[in-house]
Order: sequence, then structure tokens, then C-alpha cells
Amino acid sequence: MTIMFTDIRSFASISEKMTYQQVFDFVNSYYEQVSPIIRTFKGFIVKYMGDGIMAVSRTARMMRFKPRLPNSDASRNTMGTG
Repeated sequence: MTIMFTDIRSFASISEKMTYQQVFDFVNSYYEQVSPIIRTFKGFIVKYMGDGIMAVSRTARMMRFKPRLPNSDASRNTMGTG
């Protein structure tokens, strides 16, 4: 079984420069990209935790991916899991 925790690296400092709506859209974009990947590995999301996710899967391998957010430059796209 795999337990995966994810969050957006440097989220606090990134979100301080955004409006509330931009933060909402940013986090939702992240969730929209990560959730299908978790399901691909036959996993399911246990909990949403602010900018993070706790998910479990019966597969033994870890998932590595770097979602790309729309309208984000490379310096702000600092997400990854492992």
C-alpha cells in the first residue's frame, strides 16, 4: 500500500502575492491535475488539507509527476511529489 502526501512547495509565499480568487483558482487547478493521476494508480483521496492532499493506493510504487498550472511561469510552478 502507498500513502501519498502532497502540497504545493512555497505555497504561503506564492499565495501572498495573489488575490483570494487567484489562490482559489490556483489550488483548484492543482487538484484538477493531481486527482486523475491518483485515480490512474487505483488510488483515492482521503483528505484535502488546504494546498495538500492525502491519498492512498494499493499499488506499491510511488507516483512522481510535476503538474503544470495554466498561466504560470517556471519560477512559480514549484510543485512536485515523490
